[in-house]
Amino acid sequence: MVRNAKQSVSAQQNERHKAILAALLKQEDNRRCADCGTRGPTWASVNLGVFVCLNCSGAVAAAATVGVHLVGRAI
Repeated sequence: MVRNAKQSVSAQQNERHKAILAALLKQEDNRRCADCGTRGPTWASVNLGVFVCLNCSGAVAAAATVGVHLVGRAI
């Protein structure tokens, strides 16, 4: 049986992960989509180590498995 990984993350770990993502998104190179250059990417490709916009997330998904949508980010 596959367990939902999100359920196994504590609230403290979740906050730590949000803080890490926020710090990464504040870096100049990460403020734009790695594919098209649009400001404010909302997807993170863990496999590729880049942030991409919603439009490009489909293209990146075709090349590798994307899986982290930065939902409701106030960063």
